[in-house]
Formats: sequence, structure tokens, C-alpha cells
Amino acid sequence: MAEEVCMEKQNNCKRGHFYTHCAQITLAFFVGSRFLSIFAALMKKLFLHNITLVLLSLISIATNAQPLTYSDSVEISLLTCSPGQASWAQFGHTALRYNDMQNGNDIAINYGVFDSNQPNFSLRFIFGLTDYRVATLPMEHFLAQYDYEGRGVTEQVLNLTKEEKYKIYKALTHNLRPENVVYRYNFFYDNCTTRAYHIIANNVKLAPSFAWSDKQDPLPTYREMIHQWNKDYPWTRFGEDLLLGKGADAPVETKEQTLFLPDNLRKHFALATHNNAALVKETRTLISPQPIVDEGGFPLSPLAVSVVVAVVMAAIMAVEIKLCRLFWQWELALMLLTGTMGLLFLAMVFSKHPCVDKNAMLFFFNPLSLVFAYRAVKRTRKMESDWWWVVYEISLFSGFIITFTQHLPIPMYIVALFLLINVYVHRYVIRKAKANKSNYIK
Repeated sequence: MAEEVCMEKQNNCKRGHFYTHCAQITLAFFVGSRFLSIFAALMKKLFLHNITLVLLSLISIATNAQPLTYSDSVEISLLTCSPGQASWAQFGHTALRYNDMQNGNDIAINYGVFDSNQPNFSLRFIFGLTDYRVATLPMEHFLAQYDYEGRGVTEQVLNLTKEEKYKIYKALTHNLRPENVVYRYNFFYDNCTTRAYHIIANNVKLAPSFAWSDKQDPLPTYREMIHQWNKDYPWTRFGEDLLLGKGADAPVETKEQTLFLPDNLRKHFALATHNNAALVKETRTLISPQPIVDEGGFPLSPLAVSVVVAVVMAAIMAVEIKLCRLFWQWELALMLLTGTMGLLFLAMVFSKHPCVDKNAMLFFFNPLSLVFAYRAVKRTRKMESDWWWVVYEISLFSGFIITFTQHLPIPMYIVALFLLINVYVHRYVIRKAKANKSNYIK
């Protein structure tokens, strides 16, 4: 009888190991397949984008060699480009059109050119040290690019005096000098749209007029504004929500801060007045946008993946409780994964990117787990408690407290909750194992 009970326990243990390994493989499959899907899509987009950049650079070099011309026939316009499917194009784009009709010099002035082949580009991007440049290219080439991408282009011809046109001409000439073409890019504060806005606003006296009134609508947050443009791209929104900290959830202080988005600037110019007249004297649709075709990315949404991860974690924890045994391989995998992700959020603390330094993600994915992984896992193998789990519990609770002032995607709530449950299961199994051992000795 005793031998049968012993054999039954061994079989239960083997089945537990089997189920746990299946759960681990399932989790690895979903995480790995999602990573490979994102990586492949990103490489495809970067390849196409780099080709475009090379072609634009060659055109821009040839065009920049020719200085801007000026005559009384100069016409200056704001160009607003509709969003594209690539992650960097989902908010649209802004450029200026400088059309000297007398001299036949019709060019687009683009403040959104960057070179991904510059030294240490990835590190510079993470730390917000990416350099962009202003470039010029023939208007026909500019339109051909957006027509090829199926993106619309709207032109707002500005109602300017000769003096204002000349001041803008001088400002653009100054910008296009070799020593001035490069600038430090900042998504919220200094991008292609804000550069175009300041070229106009600094040389034209505008009466304050915005797309919403002072009394009715409160000023939005940065997160709310970008959510309007990435709602059809759940994984893009999810990634941006993870990187943006609590600073993105505070309402902007001035209405001018909303003009980093191309369509906001277009609406502002449409209502703006100066010299007792409308700023925009004519609006033209140069290219009509084409419907965006879904390329069929990863089939599961972030919420669906988080549910799968939660189910796998729940299955593993259930087996641990049933067998009264902790699987050190699982604990090690969690500590390595959360710690590695934590390094990214730790890097964001030192980044020049706005609104990324104060982020609850740093408490959910604590990089200190990499430091204490060896000690904690070693004690787990001996079924002994370690103070790291108390530290991590406090870290997780701190993250949840911060989310009262920071938006957190629902999938992250699910994952963070199960990370916290895992801490309690870890503690419960060790206590139960010690109690069973004590009862056995008695």
C-alpha cells in the first residue's frame, strides 16, 4: 500500500512537471512569436524607409545647393500630410511650400528628415538625442512620394504681405545654411510641425484663434492627443502607453503646446486671423488620401496576449501549489524577463524624450531582479524564503499606487496583477513546504 501511494505521488509529480513544461513552452511560443512578428514588420518598414531616405537625401543635396530665390510672386503655404501606416507616419506630417512663380522655384521645405545610419543611432534614439535636419526638394518629388504612399496632402496658401514673405524668406535662408540644417528632435516640443509653425508665427503677427474655445473644453493631455491617432493600431498604442510616464497624463499648460500634431496646426491656421483678415486665403487638396490597407499583422491584440500570459501563469502557479514545490526555472525566467525589460524603463529615466522619466513600469519591471536573481533562485531551489520577494512586492504595490495618476493599459494591469499573485504563491508554497516538513519530522 505504501509503495502504491509512493508511486502515485511520483506520477503526480511527473505530470506536474509535464504540465509546467507545456505551460512554459506555450508562454515562450506566444512571447517569441509576437517578438518575431514585430521585429520582422519593423525590419521591413525600416528597409523601405531607408531606401526612401537615401533617395530623398540625394534629391535634397542637389536642391540645397541652389539657394532660395525671392520675388514679389512668392507664395508660401502650409502642407499637411495625412497619416500613413508606418509607426512614424501615424500622426501625419507637416512641411512648407515655397513657390517663387516668377523664377520657377517651387520647393517643399521638410523638417522631418533623419538618417538611421548615423553612428549609435539606436542608443541616441533611446536617450532622445536623435538629430533631424531640414531639407528641400522639388515640390513634384515631394508630392510623388506621398502619392506613392497613398497619403493625402492639403495645402493652405497663406495670406501674407510682401514684408512678411520677405521675413520668412530670410528665416528659411538662415535655416538652410549648412551650420543650421541639423536640430535636436523632440516629439512634443520640437518636431517637423512645431518648426514649420514657428517659422510662420515668428514672422507673422497672428491673432489668437484656436479650434476650441477657452471656456468650453479643457486642455487635453499629450496621451489623449496621440490616442486620437493611434486608435486603429493597438500594438503601437500599447507600446507608446508603456513608454510614456505620468507626465503625459497632465493637461498641457498652453494651447500652443497642442500644435505638435500636424492636423492641430492645420485647424489652427484655418481659424487664425492676422491684419484683420483670414490667415489662409485658399485651401487646396493636392492629393486625396487613399484608404489604408491592413497588412495583417499579429492576429492577437495586446489584451488577448495578456489574457494568454495570465492563463499560463495561473496554470503554472496552480501546479506549484498542488505539488507544494516551486519551479526555479520559472522563477528565473520571470526575473530575467522583468529585469531586462526594466533596463529599458531605467534608460528612459535618463532620456531627453519628454514625459518618459517618471513611469510606473519601472516598478512593475524592476531591473534589480537581475542583480538578485542568482541569490533568490538559489534559495528557491532550497525552498527557502528570500527578502527579494518582499522588495518586489513593495515595488509592485508602488507601481499600482502611481497608476492613480498615470494611465496604464488594461493588458499591463493584468500582467502586473499576476506578477503580484506570483509573489504570494511563492511565499505560500514555501510556508506550506516548511509546515509539511515540520509535521513529517514530528
